[in-house]
Amino acid sequence: MENHALKMHSTVTPWHQANQQYLMGAIAQVRHALEQKLDQASGGQAAAQPISVPSVAFPDHRPSALDTLCQLFHLSAFERNILLLCAGVELSNPIASLCGALHGDARQSYASFSLALSVFQEVNWSALTPHAPLRYWQLIELGGGPILTTSPLRIDERILHYLLGVQHLDDRLTGLVQPIASPLGSDDLLPPSYQAVVQDIVRSGLTRIDSSSPVIQLCGPDATTKQAIASAACAQIGLSLHRITATALPTDLSQINRMQRLCEREGRLIRSAFLLDCDHLESGPSDGATASLESVIQRLIDQ
Repeated sequence: MENHALKMHSTVTPWHQANQQYLMGAIAQVRHALEQKLDQASGGQAAAQPISVPSVAFPDHRPSALDTLCQLFHLSAFERNILLLCAGVELSNPIASLCGALHGDARQSYASFSLALSVFQEVNWSALTPHAPLRYWQLIELGGGPILTTSPLRIDERILHYLLGVQHLDDRLTGLVQPIASPLGSDDLLPPSYQAVVQDIVRSGLTRIDSSSPVIQLCGPDATTKQAIASAACAQIGLSLHRITATALPTDLSQINRMQRLCEREGRLIRSAFLLDCDHLESGPSDGATASLESVIQRLIDQ
C-alpha cells in the first residue's frame, strides 16, 4: 500500500482487508494505464499491455465497496475508471505525479476529463454531462475552470470513505437527518392493527432504494406510533431508518435539490429509508413560512 490514508480503521475486519486490497489493485491498473500513456507521449514504442492483478477472496461472498458502488449508481467501465483515477490521486502519490506529467505541468497533479478521455478505453462522452451518474450523484466534484474537460476533478469525500469501507452519514446532512434505532422485536410490541400496517409497507416495494421506491404516508395523531411502525417495517426488509424533521428543511430551491440528492444517495449507500416528520408542522400555526414548507414537502414527494 502506498499511502497511510488506508490505515484508518480502528478495527480492521477480513472484509476490510480484502476490500482495500481489491481497491488498491484496481487503482494499480489505472496507474499502469497512466504510465503507458506517458511512455507513448515520450516516444515509447512498447505495445499496451494490461496489468495482472491478483484475485481477492472476499469473506462471506460480500462484494467490494467499489463493485457495490458501481452497481448502485449504474456506472459504466469508463465512469468506473474516472472514479478510480480521482481516488488514486488521493491515495497514491505516483498517480498524482503522473497526472501532472501528462498535463505537462507538475502543479496540475489532479484528474481531469481530458486526461481520462486520452488514457482510458471505452470512452463515452455522455459520462461528462451533469445528468450522468458521476456528476448527478456528486460522486466527483468538478473544480472551477474555463474549459470543462481540463477543469480539476476530485472524488467526493464521502464516496472516498465508502470505497475504503468506512460508513458514516454524510456530514452535510448533520443536523437535518437523524438515525432511528430499531429495537429487536419492536414490531411484536405493536397491536395487530398496526402490525397489519407494517405488512402493507413491507409489501409496497420499499426495498427498492432507487427512483421507483414508493412514497408512503402515515397518518395519525401519535408521532411515536408512526415512527415505531416505520421502524418495524424497515427492520423486516433490512433497511435502516432515518428521520428528517420537516421544520428543518431548507426553502431555497438549490439547497432543496442538493439536500434531496444527498439523501437519495445516502439511502443507496447505507440502505436506508427516510421518515419525513411533519407533526410539528401540522400542530403549529399556519402562516407564510408554513405554506413555504408545505410547498417544499410536496416537491420532495412529487420528485
